Amino acid sequence: MLRMFPVIVKLDIEGHEYPVIASLKKSIPVISFETHFPSFYNETQRCMFHLIRLAGREHILFNATTDDCSLVFEQYTATDRFSDWLFMEQPSYCTIFCKSG
Repeated sequence: MLRMFPVIVKLDIEGHEYPVIASLKKSIPVISFETHFPSFYNETQRCMFHLIRLAGREHILFNATTDDCSLVFEQYTATDRFSDWLFMEQPSYCTIFCKSG
């Protein structure tokens, strides 16, 4: 029996990201989800915390785009740096990319 596991997941479910992410039992190598600020700031934090719990803080990196064209950071960055940026900038729209492994 061939068992397959996703390598990349893009969530685009209009404000329902947290229930889906919270249902994950294993980390996924790359996952992306959209968020809007300030409306979904708390849900975004909850999503990030769950992904961090799954992969482990030392095995997870983040990046984002606020214009769907260019990444905010040249390279994926550590949780603390990304969280600081997210809190300070609070972009009205943002796609978050989470890379674990």
